[in-house]
Amino acid sequence: MVLCSEFTICSEADVALARHSAGEKAMQLGFADQRRAEVRLIASELAHNHLDHKTSGGMLRISGQLIDQVPVLTICSLDTGPGICNVSEVLQGPGGGYHSPTGLGAGLASVSRLANRFSSCSGADPRSICSEQLGRQGKGTVLAARCWPRKQMPLFFTGDDMDVAALVCGRSETSPCGDGIFISSDSRFFRIVLVDSPGKGRGGGETDLIGRMLARLDMIWPPDHVMESLSEVFAAEPATAVLVMRFDRLLSELRCCKIGNIGVHLVIDDLPVHPPLSMAVEGGQLIQGPDTVYTILGKVTCMLHSDGISGFGRQQIPSLLLELQAAAEETAEQPRLDAVLLTQMLFSRYRQAHDDAALCVWNWQRK
Repeated sequence: MVLCSEFTICSEADVALARHSAGEKAMQLGFADQRRAEVRLIASELAHNHLDHKTSGGMLRISGQLIDQVPVLTICSLDTGPGICNVSEVLQGPGGGYHSPTGLGAGLASVSRLANRFSSCSGADPRSICSEQLGRQGKGTVLAARCWPRKQMPLFFTGDDMDVAALVCGRSETSPCGDGIFISSDSRFFRIVLVDSPGKGRGGGETDLIGRMLARLDMIWPPDHVMESLSEVFAAEPATAVLVMRFDRLLSELRCCKIGNIGVHLVIDDLPVHPPLSMAVEGGQLIQGPDTVYTILGKVTCMLHSDGISGFGRQQIPSLLLELQAAAEETAEQPRLDAVLLTQMLFSRYRQAHDDAALCVWNWQRK
């Protein structure tokens, strides 16, 4: 199930569409009535913020998916305007003494309160480590609200050592999507599988099939064995690309393998490393190869993608991942870069209409 919509916010009608879309996606994800109402309010407040402040290039991106079997809805506000120079003060709202020149200043404070996780980045905020990253594309603001059902949280979000964000967007909301990201974990292992199939004809079905097959595979399976279990998919659709990445918390070991053209960017203990070598399919048969194995001393960050990357060159991605690691080490109460912000910044607003796109950012640091 791929849920992703983007709305340019220029009028009250656009606000209504975004609010309705957020509610519909929350319903599809199984959110209860009260939580759906809160999600609609978040979308409405973020959309109205674009109208109230007449932002440049203001838009909302609403996306939802299962992460570790928990439905997660992300409502992201993006613009290319001058930015907010005092994000922390704005989020305090009237109760903290902040009053907006266009209103009471309660909107973003309400969004922050209703979201399970709220992240912000402004190119104009000198206290924010992510301001340099936004500055590369011109100033702007990114606000991201992550929501899941009350009393339900993805397992790996319960600690403070790991963060992950994923985004999948099809060519349209009605056409089959050949891309997919499947994230799961248990008390020891954490696994990401990114799939890129043609999405035409059987393509979308192949991606769904892989998701169902992965749900039956125990987390202890190493990536090369996972890939071998998917051999029937490659035989049916040789153009399908898959990357499997599994992290072992007990051994601090990262194992990964891939087949096909999926972008992989890894930074391990402050050093960029080469992505795993690809396996091959010949005559409909998978040519088996070993996992690429890395030992992690203290931290690892990765970005995986099929299509849809914004205007950053391959040489720039490692530096962005290093910034994410540095931000995670910050202890001061200030706006800082996290996985969902980097995902939203990297995911292009100007993709080709015929492209499926998938992007995932993951960060772990030993605490």
